[in-house]
Amino acid sequence: MYAYDFSGALANPYDGDDSVTGFFVLDQTNGTLVNFSFTTPIFTFDNADSYGSVVTYTPAASPNADFVGLSAGLGDMGIALYFETALSSFDGDTFYTSGITLADGTSTGALLVRFPPASFYLSAFTAGAATPAVPEPPTWLTMILGFAGLAGVGRTAALRARA
Repeated sequence: MYAYDFSGALANPYDGDDSVTGFFVLDQTNGTLVNFSFTTPIFTFDNADSYGSVVTYTPAASPNADFVGLSAGLGDMGIALYFETALSSFDGDTFYTSGITLADGTSTGALLVRFPPASFYLSAFTAGAATPAVPEPPTWLTMILGFAGLAGVGRTAALRARA
């Protein structure tokens, strides 16, 4: 499982705000969103009250490339993020901002956000990036303590071997 921070810009700002920020934890082995939160100008989608899903297109018809789609939604509201990559090699670097045509001929608008309070406001993303997240301090603390403990055990074993 890998955690990513996300930041994107919408083509059509809502009340002057075009930012979408958040994070997601992707389980590449099972193809699931384990945890997520995306804050948009109108609504925040998170795993507490929204569904999250992962869809792969291997390959899409146009462009002829592999894609990973991450989506979150609640009722008629939703957000979709597309990355031009295979799930097994997902690293967040390949955020995609154009339309995708699927193998069955249907098209999907890439990176659309819809918000019913604003008469089904739709906007594509003009930019975005998913960057690997830095582990939270408790994770770092646990790792440091673990390494310190291993070093202590190793040192004690070396001292006993000398005696």
